Amino acid sequence: MIFGIIGPDGWWFEFDPRYTVDYKNPGEAELIGEFELGTMVNVGSSMYVRGGWRLAGNKYSYDWELMLGFKILYL
Repeated sequence: MIFGIIGPDGWWFEFDPRYTVDYKNPGEAELIGEFELGTMVNVGSSMYVRGGWRLAGNKYSYDWELMLGFKILYL
């Protein structure tokens, strides 16, 4: 499920919580949170920063991510 808000002047924020279960190792699960914050540069392009990390769980992964991006909406 993705939660988000869009501002009146071209910015947005979204949060994507994910619960994953490891079926090969019973009892291992984790909650992962990802977010994206972006803004429109002009009518056809935008820039964003996206990140994510482990919030909770007993699956011993401490991965995180941080991405900077540029989207072209029209080709």
